[in-house]
Amino acid sequence: MTITKRKAPLTARPAPIWVAVLIMVPWLSLAGCSAREAVSAPPEPPAVAVTAAAVRTVQPTLETHGTVMHSAIVEVFPTVEAVVERIDVEVGDWVTAGDRLATLDTRRIELALDQARSGLDARHAMRELAREQVVAGRREVETQMIRIAKIERELAQRKREYETVRDMVNRRQQLHVVGGVTDAELDAVRTQYERIRTDREQVAGDLAMLSVGYRDDDIAAAGFPVPTSPQERLERLIAIHTAPLHARLEVAEAELRSAELETVALSRTRDETVIRAPVSGRISSRGLDAGSLARPQSALFSVMTVDPVIVVAQVSEHRVGDVRTGAEVTIVIGRNHERSIAGTISLVSPRVDTSSRSARIQVTAANPDGSLIPGMFATVRIVLGPPVSAIILPDQAVRTDRSETVYVVRDGLLQRVGVRSLETPGGERAVVGPISAGELIATQPQPWFRDGIAVTAVRDGRL
Repeated sequence: MTITKRKAPLTARPAPIWVAVLIMVPWLSLAGCSAREAVSAPPEPPAVAVTAAAVRTVQPTLETHGTVMHSAIVEVFPTVEAVVERIDVEVGDWVTAGDRLATLDTRRIELALDQARSGLDARHAMRELAREQVVAGRREVETQMIRIAKIERELAQRKREYETVRDMVNRRQQLHVVGGVTDAELDAVRTQYERIRTDREQVAGDLAMLSVGYRDDDIAAAGFPVPTSPQERLERLIAIHTAPLHARLEVAEAELRSAELETVALSRTRDETVIRAPVSGRISSRGLDAGSLARPQSALFSVMTVDPVIVVAQVSEHRVGDVRTGAEVTIVIGRNHERSIAGTISLVSPRVDTSSRSARIQVTAANPDGSLIPGMFATVRIVLGPPVSAIILPDQAVRTDRSETVYVVRDGLLQRVGVRSLETPGGERAVVGPISAGELIATQPQPWFRDGIAVTAVRDGRL
């Protein structure tokens, strides 16, 4: 039996662990050093687009946009209820104040006017009658005074006759006692005495009746002082006795004035059946057609006044303090701003709208040729004071969060600077603030901008 011996194959013996550790330590050391170097290296400063501040003399101007509007709309109402006979204008027509717009039927008004004129004639006649009564009353007083004076003279004569006959009776009675006068002669004298006494009493009674209302007591009762002369007495008695007649005359004159006013009113109403334009402008609406019944409570036409016109615009709350009523402005219209019209600020709203953060302004401008049509878009340029020297920046370079600020790059660091900017046409803004010419201004401020952040200024695409 043969026994064959095989050689075992040669295999690599595993390296000890400590050998692997020795090999890895230098590599790990190198890797750790590289990581520490990467963490401690500062990042590159972010690039910020800037522009150099340039000084220029500018005219501070505020530019806003608005809408052209009519200055007023006047509604035309008839003054009387009547049928529309004729319409002379249509919507959109231009009219001048006083132009005829329509004509109403006048037949009913003419009838009322004829009646008023007849009543006026009657009132004239009544006034003349009252005047004549006053004159007649004055004459009656004068006549009564003459009667009283005549009766007074007659009474004085009767008194003298009475006294004479009374003395005669006394003497005859004495003679009759001694037989110097017969009974017949004494009776005759006594009869004469009684007749004269009766006549005197009758005249005195007549005088008393005629004097009623003409006595001093009557004058005093009427509120007048007792007259001291005949002429004064006459004038006061005339005033007392013609007072009712004067009252009738005043009533007649008042009724006459009322009738005259009624006639004038109807005449004006007849004239107003021709409806005329109260103002110059354009017809914006028409309420009725010919043949319709016009009533005073329904408007026949609306006239839109467009000379002058107003432009309503909005001004930011940051700028409303710079706008003043009465300031002259320029209104620019047209797609390419080809036409400019002068205007004046007529209203600055006293409040700021909470949603838009702007205030309403109103500009008034002459529009003699009607080229400014209500509803048109317009640009309003407001001059804010005399020309000034300022730093010119792009409009977007100014931040207006709560206040106006710009970011200046100084020594590679951002610095926020407060400014007061003046808008100018063309998308640029004139800035007044602590900025020198040539300083670098960030043209597009970012939300992450803060004071002291290091940045790399990039101007015209170059660092």
